[in-house]
Amino acid sequence: MKSERADIIRDVLMEDGYESKDQVVDSFTIMIVLSKIDKYKSECAKYEKKYDCSLDALKSRIEKMEGEEEFEIEDDLMDWEFAENAKKLWQKRLEVLNSA
Repeated sequence: MKSERADIIRDVLMEDGYESKDQVVDSFTIMIVLSKIDKYKSECAKYEKKYDCSLDALKSRIEKMEGEEEFEIEDDLMDWEFAENAKKLWQKRLEVLNSA
């Protein structure tokens, strides 16, 4: 039964163009990374649309608001910065994976 299972896995992978399990792991890893990049790009786009400006422009706007506290905007700014940094991290990881 175990041998039959292994044979089926090998056959399916070969039919899909994979020569080894390592290739499958590499491809799957890249798919995960691309998914993360897409997730954080969407998050950034949501805030860009909401505030109709770039992250840097929103930072400038908040800095100019002396004595005012806009908790929602400040919370969104922190979330947006996190998403932007995470997107950059995953993009760097993709570059490394693609250059190997």
